[in-house]
Parts: sequence; C-alpha cells; structure tokens
Amino acid sequence: MAVASQEHYKELHRPQYHYTSKVNWFNDPNGLIFHKGSYHMYYQYNPKGTQWGNMSWGHATSKDLIHWKEHDVAINMTEHMIFSGTTAIDTNNDSGLCNSKDCMIAAYTSFEYELDANNNIQNIAQHQSLAVSHDDGYSFEHYKGNPVLDIRSKEFRDPKIIKHGANWIMLISLADQHQIAFYKSKDLKHWTEVSRFGPLGDTSSVWECPDLFPLKIGDSTKWVLSVSAGHPQGHGFYAMQYFIGAFDGETFIPDPLNYPRYLDFGKDFYAGITFAHTNTEDYVTMMAWLGCHVYTKDTPTTNWRGAMSLPRELRLKYIDDELHLVGNIPNKAMNHLIDQTWNKDDVVVEDQFKIPLNSKAFIAEFEIPKGIVKAGMDVLGNGEHHTKIGYDPHSKSVFIDRSHSGITDFNEAFPSVETAPVHAESDTIRFKIYVDHSVVEVFVNDGETMITDRVFPIDNANEIVLFSEGKATVFKNIAIKTLKSIW
Repeated sequence: MAVASQEHYKELHRPQYHYTSKVNWFNDPNGLIFHKGSYHMYYQYNPKGTQWGNMSWGHATSKDLIHWKEHDVAINMTEHMIFSGTTAIDTNNDSGLCNSKDCMIAAYTSFEYELDANNNIQNIAQHQSLAVSHDDGYSFEHYKGNPVLDIRSKEFRDPKIIKHGANWIMLISLADQHQIAFYKSKDLKHWTEVSRFGPLGDTSSVWECPDLFPLKIGDSTKWVLSVSAGHPQGHGFYAMQYFIGAFDGETFIPDPLNYPRYLDFGKDFYAGITFAHTNTEDYVTMMAWLGCHVYTKDTPTTNWRGAMSLPRELRLKYIDDELHLVGNIPNKAMNHLIDQTWNKDDVVVEDQFKIPLNSKAFIAEFEIPKGIVKAGMDVLGNGEHHTKIGYDPHSKSVFIDRSHSGITDFNEAFPSVETAPVHAESDTIRFKIYVDHSVVEVFVNDGETMITDRVFPIDNANEIVLFSEGKATVFKNIAIKTLKSIW
C-alpha cells in the first residue's frame, strides 16, 4: 500500500485538495463505484515511470470523495496493457465467477501490442476482457476465458457496463468511426451487438470513454450519453461532449437538440465517467482526468504526473427552453478544510483590487454585471505572472487566460485562452472558482458553464486580484476561502 509522504506531497505544483498518485503517471479514471461504504476510484497508471506506458489500474478509496487513500495496483498488466473500463457488482452471480452471492466485476480493454525495432509500441488489437475481485475491489483476477469480446479492431475500447432489466449492457467506443456500439449479455461473458450510435456532434477526433446514465427532470427520465471527443477549439485538443435522449435497453435515440454539446470548455477535463451504485436519481457524480495528451507528457512536474478533478454532481436543467447538463461541486466534505475566509460586498474596482489573502489553494466566489468592460479575477499571480478568469462583454463569453500563467514554454500548444458561452439571460455573471496550485476549475451561473485548465505558476505566485479593464465594475458577494491540505 502506498503511504502518503509529506516529502512527496509538498512538491511545487502538487495539488493539495485534488487527488494525485504519490508517484508516476496516471490518466483516465476507471471503474468508479460506490461499494460497502467506500468510493473506489481506479485509474490508468504506469507503475514504472512518469510517462504513459505499462498501463495498469491504480486504485484509491474514499469515504467523502475528497480524502483519498492510495492502494496497491488493482489490475496489473500481463502480456497486454490494461486500458480503460468500468466495474459493476454482479449481485446474482450472473457471470458464475463469484465465490459467493456477489462480487465486483471489472470490464476493461486489453491492449494487444508489439515493439518495433526502435522499441516503439505498435497497436495490434484492442479487445474486451473481464477481471473479478473477491475482496471487494482491492485486487482482481483476470478471467481465464479472456477476451470476452474481440472484433480484431485497433480502435475498439473503453467498455461501460450497466444492468438494464434482466440484461447486462456494454457500451464500447469504435473510436475512429465516431460510433458507440451497444452489446447485451445475460452472463457478462457472451455478448451480442444490438445497436450503434453516431456519428453525431463533434467528430474532429476519436471517440473514447463512453458513459450512459439516467437522470430525472421533473416527472420524466432522460438518458445521457457522454463521450470524450473533440474540442470546441477544433481539431488537436480533447474535451467531452454529451447527448440527451432515450434508451430502451438496446438503442439510444438522441433528442433533436443542437449538437455538439460540450460538458467543459477547458483543455484539461477529459475521460470523465460516473460512479456506479450511488442510487441517486436527479444527479450523477463524475470525476475526470485533469490532463491533455497533447502536452501532459511535458508538464513541469518531477516524480508524479497527472491529477483528478473534484467530484462533479451533474444534473439536467432547462436553459432557454432546452435541456442542458449542468454541474457543481458538493462542498460538504470540504468545509473542515477551510482555513481563512474573507467576505466583502459591493467592491468598486476601477483597475485592480488585491484581496488581503495570499493562497494557492482556495475557493473564490463573486458576482459581476455583464456590463461593458472585461472584468474578473487574477489568481496564482505575483505581479508579472497570473491566470486570468473573467467575462468578456464583446464576445459575450467567460474565459480562462493561461498564456501568462507562469511556466508555459514546455510545449508550444500549452499557452492558450479558453472561452465558453454564457447561456442565461440574467444580467449577472456568478463565478465559483476552485484553485489548487496547478488546477483551476471554473463554474459560471451555477454550473451552466464549466471551464477547467491546468496551470504551472512560479513558486511565489499566490496573489488574488480583482480586475476591471477600462471602467469601474462593482463586484458583489465576494467570498474567499483558503483551504488546508488533504495530505
């Protein structure tokens, strides 16, 4: 079992209230599930280094989705790498793999590969396999009959399994075809394809990591299908999109809405999936990898690389008479992390106003009018460098500008400005911002718009500054809460 070390968890850029593994590379969350009083988070993990490779399932557990305990690797790679997937509880031992009435089953993509003369990985095939846990998810045994589904494709990955009536359903991404294939089974071992969804929405890059979940809205229930694919800024970056519709146990039919719909407009919110077995009806809880395959391999961290988002509760909401997926962070588990607070109302900012608290780990809330000038908050600043967050009335959008955020030259694609539309007709823009050393998660108007970015400030960048460009802006309901470390 990995033991948290203060030496490890005090490195420059190490988040203090977002999960990171003690050492090495990790990316996509896998197999998120609530089981016997604990949240289990598995994730793509390289036990041997800080770059992508040797993919296995790392493992951490939590009681509150904020404090995490890292455990031994749950599923080790064998002759194949262990790619993304999900877990489920086989309550009635449908699979025949449980030693007792029930057990945890993991479905994952086994990545068949070979090395060329230069030791570069060559993709041979991606197929779906099972592993079973007899100790409530702390270790797994590979099923001897693997793979359970193999169409000899190189782009066939990331199974999501759910129980629907008497059948098990598996969603799998046909990545380069921009489709999600639906399969059903009685025993988790023998699968029959029943439908496909797509292409639709953003097809500028491969589709990965599908998820499917029901959400109640009023007296009705809708199904939401999410995939990791494309980006609102076009080809070359990666985000998540979602579709709202109906699912009958075999086929997903999307509602006739304007697609693509992006879940988050930042560069670093990817491969999100929801927790199984939480038994909620009007929301689901999702976590995502805070990273981007374009540049994460180059980020200026030392013996660790990768971070996980805070848990997001996702709900359906009518905005301008259309259904949208909105998100927020459940803060109850974070209340006892609060260290210092500063609250103020009606602060007139003509140029800059420095908040009388310095911190790299805090939650900030404020409201500004839509107005006629660009206004917002600079975080992780030192006078020369900062990350700028605000509202631009000219483009009618909110933004994160990390082009002067500190260390930005490790990859030419990293310095950037992310923008996102504001849906609501309200005259007020409400910001809730989570800042954590190298993570910025922004929620606007109660999560109607979300933007997430990684940043890498220099060592002494801990100033928090309100800004208004050109004319004065009145900031209302300002609340700053600095946070203590979970480590």
